[in-house]
Amino acid sequence: MHTEPYPYFVAEDVLPPAVLRDMHGNWPERSQFQPEIQHSFTCELLKHKIADRQQRLFWKDFVQNYGRAIATAGALRFRPWIAARFGDNAEILMAWIGLMEADPAYAGHGCHTHHYHAPAWVGTLLFYLDADATGYPGTTIHGYNGKTIDDHARMAASTLSWYREPGISEAVTIAYKENRLMGLFDSPISYHSVHAAAPNAVGNRRIFRVHLTVQDSAVRKQYGVAVNDYLKRRKQPSTDPTVIGSLARDIKKIQECSRLMAEQKRAAP
Repeated sequence: MHTEPYPYFVAEDVLPPAVLRDMHGNWPERSQFQPEIQHSFTCELLKHKIADRQQRLFWKDFVQNYGRAIATAGALRFRPWIAARFGDNAEILMAWIGLMEADPAYAGHGCHTHHYHAPAWVGTLLFYLDADATGYPGTTIHGYNGKTIDDHARMAASTLSWYREPGISEAVTIAYKENRLMGLFDSPISYHSVHAAAPNAVGNRRIFRVHLTVQDSAVRKQYGVAVNDYLKRRKQPSTDPTVIGSLARDIKKIQECSRLMAEQKRAAP
């Protein structure tokens, strides 16, 4: 578990080899996926009905067992920060669970957060699946060198312009590797990106993906407005003191929790 520049974790050898083989063996045809960004596609498993019956039954069982176990493990890792932001009794749910696949023409995904369009999300879990895919990037964690909480809040409020803002830089890239799970805590400061596939990329970048969420009522409690009203405020870069103030209070809770967790880690035998 890492606390800087925001909470994220990496776990190796998550699933048994036989389960990995079954995941590949039951991977849906591309026609079952929807475009997300250019040359990257998703298949949502809770709502989309996969056409092939065998595949449909496999993924239904996978979600109920391994999928929920991965989601629960991620929620436990992020629980201290979720409680700091939304209270000890905040219920953690799965907002989205599904499959993602990119092809060799994938041009990457610039620096962004999920917070501005999904403020209730509290975790993104990415399980890297394919050993035979080469030339594909993992996920890059970005940090901001702001000196004060207000600096961080003003940067967080510059919605959709982070990729060109000074002060944001790459901290670490979690390389794409079979059977590796990386999880990032979703928050206003959880900047991340994905580099483009290499010119000689082979195969497809397959990922099992989960988004964790709290209820909308927790967002109202945190920011003082309903989710839809909050989203309206965050569509464009903002200098509104109300927006910056609410972000500053939230970021302060995150950073204070990170300091506490880092201290506990250093003190542990």
